[in-house]
Amino acid sequence: MSESADRAEIAAKIKSAEEDAKDEVWASYRFVVIADGQEGDGLKVIDLGAGRASSHETLRGRILTTLKSQALLSESFGASYMDGNGRRH
Repeated sequence: MSESADRAEIAAKIKSAEEDAKDEVWASYRFVVIADGQEGDGLKVIDLGAGRASSHETLRGRILTTLKSQALLSESFGASYMDGNGRRH
């Protein structure tokens, strides 16, 4: 094998190892814990499910999507918020 072929093979193995490492790190971020007074211990554990670095989604985006899908986060104000906070002058 030539030196250039050896270098190409090593570069391919390094790239593969980097991708595997990213996937391992990404998959380790599986749970989010938030404060929730309705839970017995005051904490709500949310399972984000398995993730992959190659999905082109950020960790922040993954968390926000999960919170929205479980109706724990909204982009608009609720009526109860407006009632309680709209009366201040």
